Amino acid sequence: MAAIKNQLSSKPIIIVAIVTALSLLGDSMLYIALPIYWESAGLDSIWQVGVLLSINRFIRLPFNPLAGWMYKHISLKAGLIIAVLLGGFTTIGYGVFEGFAAWVILRAL
Repeated sequence: MAAIKNQLSSKPIIIVAIVTALSLLGDSMLYIALPIYWESAGLDSIWQVGVLLSINRFIRLPFNPLAGWMYKHISLKAGLIIAVLLGGFTTIGYGVFEGFAAWVILRAL
């Protein structure tokens, strides 16, 4: 009985871990591909790569309190779904949109 209860309590953790890993694929791909193929992404200069790779870190500073407030009003499951949808949209956006301005918006999301 204890083994079944242990397995059931670890299931949400495993699901969240898998979803998080899949959501990070697009972001992680940028750290590998963007410094090499920046011209193919429609960027004009290598300095834009540095800005793009750091923009989401700067966005987190002012938006973390907003995320904390939001999680007080929605469930963890709803927040996870929103995060996965945003992660999927931005990953698709990297393949669809081209140019510095578009990628700044995608990275900020």
